[in-house]
Amino acid sequence: MKRWSDEESRGLEEIRGRLHDQLLSIAQNPEVVGDRKLLRFFRGHNYDIDKTIEMIAKYIEWRKQSNVDEIRHDIVYGGKNHPSKFPNGEKILRMVPQIVIDPNICDKTGSPICVEQYNFSPAAVLQEISIEEYIVFVTYSLEYKSLILEQLSEAKERKRLQELKKAEAEGKDISQEDPYGVILHTCVIRDLNGVGFEHLGSQGQEIIKAVIGVASDNYPELMHKCHMINVPWLFNTVWWVIRGWIAARTLAKVNVLGTSFSSQLSAEIDITCLPARLGGKYEGESEPFEFDISEGGLLWTPESGDSSGKTLSESGQTAA
Repeated sequence: MKRWSDEESRGLEEIRGRLHDQLLSIAQNPEVVGDRKLLRFFRGHNYDIDKTIEMIAKYIEWRKQSNVDEIRHDIVYGGKNHPSKFPNGEKILRMVPQIVIDPNICDKTGSPICVEQYNFSPAAVLQEISIEEYIVFVTYSLEYKSLILEQLSEAKERKRLQELKKAEAEGKDISQEDPYGVILHTCVIRDLNGVGFEHLGSQGQEIIKAVIGVASDNYPELMHKCHMINVPWLFNTVWWVIRGWIAARTLAKVNVLGTSFSSQLSAEIDITCLPARLGGKYEGESEPFEFDISEGGLLWTPESGDSSGKTLSESGQTAA
């Protein structure tokens, strides 16, 4: 049984070979240098190996310059295991309503749901926090999503592999060509109710452009689908500008809806998993996430006690 397709396995080998030293220069965490992260880049850049390697190299330098490994450590080991605990987290969540990610609710493909709402004033937000402080919050949020997706993917993959091995041991016919590797994504719902001229002005666009830059360059392929609901006519005037900042592959995942979105959304998300704030029946709140960093755990890394001395970059494996 193979974990990835032949093309992806060859791509991983070339990426690790050409970026060997760079990959070893940062913390050996699975959602940073493991197979899934590298494949997110590879898939996100349409299997263009040179472009993939270029962007991963830039990503590594960005992590160093922005001290992102410290942010990761802060989330996993420093108790900041919920967005409300991020720097300026309570303030930002109060002013900019959102569910960064809730692994308790998923769409019908198993993608955890994220919600962004825009009934806020960009000018009022920027009176309370700077663009730089907001980008720090966004970076914490992206690391948090990446960590959760890695842990959930690893859990699902281990279960799948266990089932396949059991079936094989029972003499059942198991395809050796279908890869068993699992890479989960998010389902994003962007509620544009409340978007007005202020959001489309220079300050609003500055925030949007800054967020898109960090996310698309450094966290490709996190999203499975994006549903934009309650889209006002006014938004169409700037959508053609915003879409120019978004990668074509990501743009293809965007589903733009108006105010009559319920039937289309329910085709992909069960109403019990749709937050009440959007007309669904889910009234829960995301809880602080428990990261499994025990030895052999879902997010186990050399940092949390690898006695073998072999790094993830050298082994070509994730933490499992």
